[in-house]
Amino acid sequence: MIIRAFALAILATCLPMSAAAQTAPISESVDTRLDEAAAAGNAGRYADAMALFRPIAETGNARAQYNMAIFHANGFGVPMSKETALAWFEKAAAQGHARALYHVALYNDRGLGTVQDRPVALSYYKRAANAGDTQSAYNAAHLLLTGDGVTADETVGARYLLMAAEANDAPPEALLGAGWIHEKGIGVSPSITTASHYYAKAYQAGLPYARDFNYDLYKTNSERAAAAFEAGDTATGIAILDELCGLTVFRACYHAGTYRLRGKYGVARDPQRAMADLRLPCEHSYKHACSYLAEAVIFSPGPFAPGDVQMAANRYKDGCDAGDQALCYNLAYMKYYSRFDMGDYEGAKKLLAQACFNHGYQKACGPFTDMFNAEGRAKGWIREPEKKTIWGAIDKALAPLADAMVGYGQIVSSGGYSTSYGSYSPPSTSYNQVSQSNAYRDNLQFNEMISRIETYGSATNCSAGNRYC
Repeated sequence: MIIRAFALAILATCLPMSAAAQTAPISESVDTRLDEAAAAGNAGRYADAMALFRPIAETGNARAQYNMAIFHANGFGVPMSKETALAWFEKAAAQGHARALYHVALYNDRGLGTVQDRPVALSYYKRAANAGDTQSAYNAAHLLLTGDGVTADETVGARYLLMAAEANDAPPEALLGAGWIHEKGIGVSPSITTASHYYAKAYQAGLPYARDFNYDLYKTNSERAAAAFEAGDTATGIAILDELCGLTVFRACYHAGTYRLRGKYGVARDPQRAMADLRLPCEHSYKHACSYLAEAVIFSPGPFAPGDVQMAANRYKDGCDAGDQALCYNLAYMKYYSRFDMGDYEGAKKLLAQACFNHGYQKACGPFTDMFNAEGRAKGWIREPEKKTIWGAIDKALAPLADAMVGYGQIVSSGGYSTSYGSYSPPSTSYNQVSQSNAYRDNLQFNEMISRIETYGSATNCSAGNRYC
């Protein structure tokens, strides 16, 4: 509800009028006498104030005329008379006095001392608003937007409402109204961001229920985004989510990030942008956001914002510590590849060994075997197999493993939270299955490898049948 309440003028304060001032000569400045009159009025000495105001008002001084109107409007030392007050307001208004223009508009708007005339009221409200009166701008907007007794004009009404909302002394209701017209696109282009801005200012200005308008704004537009995606309107859906995310609506950031990460609902797959979307909800412990952020980090070529890699590594470590070998694999991936700047080759190798040999996680076996094999060649304790030896059958099975390390970082399709996001593409399938790697593992004296990886040195970690344990 928009309130256009009549506000009493506050007379300027100064020191009480002295006896000498009461008999001041005519040559004294008009402004000084007006200040003395105001001081007398503020002190309740209305007769003294009127004695000073009246002769100055009759010479055409707008300030004195305005105060004569205030005295008659409120019965300060004279009989209360709306008609007489309006007459004095009109005299001051004719000289462009902003508050006098406002009061003439208000009297015509309410039918005070005259017949109610909304078009005349609107004319005066506009003049007062253009002269800098904030309340007049707000009231003009109310009449124009509602068409209350005047021809409605949303465009002009919105202009006056924003004039009021941007003033230093903006009424809280004007701020709320500015938010509303931007939310609904009344006389202005709709904007979630601008609407939220004004609702927040209205709340700060003392309207506690303005916060509910913001919540409803977020809820309504989240539903709009969902409906757009369901209807196949990807551009509208993602644009709404992005605008809400810019307002730190965590749920919107979360959905925008996951859609970009997975390429859902026709949204272009963009892991780098997904990281930016998911960062804020992850930092604020939004459910599952850190899991998706970690996935985005794995997929992204970088560069990474400060903290992204660490948040991803922490997520994978937590899952790995809880026994999820797919997340151990992902943590190894991050430790191995230089773009993550973790530089922990041994840590990567240890995680892969644990996943492969202690937990039977097959995807880890290939990368670990290549790492171990390459290290063995470099140190000279693994030789290239020779053809046509008594070990021919084993050599034949293991020949593909003598090739240079392939690298296990090719990125392919992703799965849920507990799936891994790197994949290894071996030259053959000879070590894709744990059961097929047993002979090779034994032949490389697996006990030497075990002694190099702490916590895996006991015989209890060896598989059954390994004669080297």
